[in-house]
Amino acid sequence: MWPDRAGEGMMSRLARVGASVQSVRMTLSEDSIEKFKAIWKEEFKEDITDEFARERAEEFLELYATLAEPLPRGNPAHREKEGA
Repeated sequence: MWPDRAGEGMMSRLARVGASVQSVRMTLSEDSIEKFKAIWKEEFKEDITDEFARERAEEFLELYATLAEPLPRGNPAHREKEGA
C-alpha cells in the first residue's frame, strides 16, 4: 500500500495509480487496479470489481489527461494567464 500522505486529496492519489497517459485507451497493470480499488474502498466504503475499477480508472485518467493539456496559444484563457 502507499505511504500515508497527510492532506493529499483523492484526485492526486488516483493520478498516481501508475497508468501511462499516452493514449485514450490506457493499459492498467493489475497492481494499479488493486491500488485504485483500495482508494475507492477508503473513499466510498464499498468494494468494487476489477472490471468496474478498470472502467472508472480509465475514465478518470482520460479526464485527467484532458485537463492536463496546455491551453492553445490563441485561447483567451491562455492570454489572461499571461496577463495580456
